[in-house]
Formats: sequence, structure tokens, C-alpha cells
Amino acid sequence: MNTANQVSGDILIVDDNINNLKTLEELLRSSGYKVRCASNGRTAIILISARVPELILCDVRMPEIDGYELARKIKLMPICQDIPVIFLSAAGELEEKLKGFAAGGVDYIIKPFEINEVQVRIQTHLKLYKLQKELERFQIEAEKQLKLKTEELQSALSALKTSQRKLDLYLNNTIIGVIEWNKDFKVEYWNPAAEQIFEYSKDEALGKSAFELIVPENLTNEISALWNNLLLKKDTIFYTNESRTSSGQIITCEWTNIPLVNDNGDVTGIMSMAHNITGRLHSKDDKR
Repeated sequence: MNTANQVSGDILIVDDNINNLKTLEELLRSSGYKVRCASNGRTAIILISARVPELILCDVRMPEIDGYELARKIKLMPICQDIPVIFLSAAGELEEKLKGFAAGGVDYIIKPFEINEVQVRIQTHLKLYKLQKELERFQIEAEKQLKLKTEELQSALSALKTSQRKLDLYLNNTIIGVIEWNKDFKVEYWNPAAEQIFEYSKDEALGKSAFELIVPENLTNEISALWNNLLLKKDTIFYTNESRTSSGQIITCEWTNIPLVNDNGDVTGIMSMAHNITGRLHSKDDKR
């Protein structure tokens, strides 16, 4: 996976299994990434202190310092608070995934994994991280420009619009379905990938509730409880479940759900990211 649209990145891999470490290192280097490796948490912290990576792939089960504890230590370092951490683990239980997100992870990949899937997720989080950093830089610059002449301020605002266009470009071309729901669980935003995954156009989806669009009848109570939990606890929730498409087909999606909180601390809606893994599951079944 080395295309014109691919962003480069400085990646740190942490895994006590030397074979896994070497395999991932070779594959990512061949895709154009800068890669450093650590076989334990202590070495990882030393490498991070020397040069902050742009993304960390971290095994969960390691001696001395496990992946969750390492992530917590990393997030306590001011320069590393925004670094995306992707956990790699053979444990696929929901409880383990929730531990990963509670420790500061942005994604959780179950072993054995397909390298293409790993690369897609790396690209997704690298792009989001770089865009976030670019937006932060432009925001700081814009605040400085407020004290200058109108002409200079307009230049800074133009730069912000450029960053927004880049973000829109990503949202319109990613394979991850991005959906914004309001507090009533109705669609406010529906990107092209969501159109492809669930087979509803943007115009068909806007203003409709998840129960009208994608929630299978047998999961109504479960999803209602999950939604209420999101609104109350304000925590990111990751889960995998079946969803329904416009044609009635049942597919399996991995979901990342992030509460949108205003300045008063009130949840105004939910941003959801959906990854259709139906094909991957069928592929595993075929191999069996």
C-alpha cells in the first residue's frame, strides 16, 4: 500500500515478540514509513523521549510494563498526549477493547491481522493526527493574527479554510463511514463511505434515526442502552455489531463512537466511525 494519497509517518512499534516486531517493521518500511522498534515498555519510553513518533503500534501483553500501562505513561508526557496509540492483541473481548480506549488508545486491532487492514488504520489515524496538528497550528496563528491588521487576519482565516477543505477531502474519500448523530440519534452528517456501506444516500439518511436506517430489529434494546450510556458517561465507546443496509442485508461493522461535548460540558451529539469488516470475517471463515 504505497499510493500517491498515502501520508508518510514516523511510527514506533512496541512488541516483546521479536518475530512480530521484525515482520511489522519490514512491511511498514517497505511502505515508506520511518520505523523504530522497542521490545519492551522501558525501551519505548527512552525512544519516545529521544524523538516523539507520530503513531505508536503497541502490543498489549508484555512483561514488566503491559501495553495499557505503557499507553498511560505515554499520555502523561505533555508532548505525547495527542499521539495516536493503536493496540495489537489476540484478545478480542469487549472488556479488553474498552481497557485499551480507557488507557488512551484510538484503535484496537485483533491478531492475527491482515497487513492491509493494519495499513488502512495506520493511514486513517496518521491523517487525522496530522490534520489535527495542522488545524492547531493554524488556530494558534489565527489567534496571533487577531491583533494585526484586517488583511493579515484574512490571510490566517484563508489558511484555516484550506485545512477545512483538506479535512473535507479526507472525509469524502476515506473508506471509513463517518456519521454525526444529534442527541435524538438522528443523522446530521453522512459521508460518502457511509453511503457505500449502508446503501443510503446522504439525502435519504439526513434527519433519519439509526433505528430507521441501520439497526436490526433484534438489536434495538441493546443499541438504545449503548446510546444512553454514550450520552451519560461521555466516554468513547468501541464495539462490533451487526447493522442493516438499505437492501436489508446484514453486515458486521466495527464502530468507534465519540461524544461531542460543548463548552458547558453537555453532549450535543455523537460522532461515529464505522468500518465494514464483513468481508474480512467471510475470508477467515473461508480459510477455516
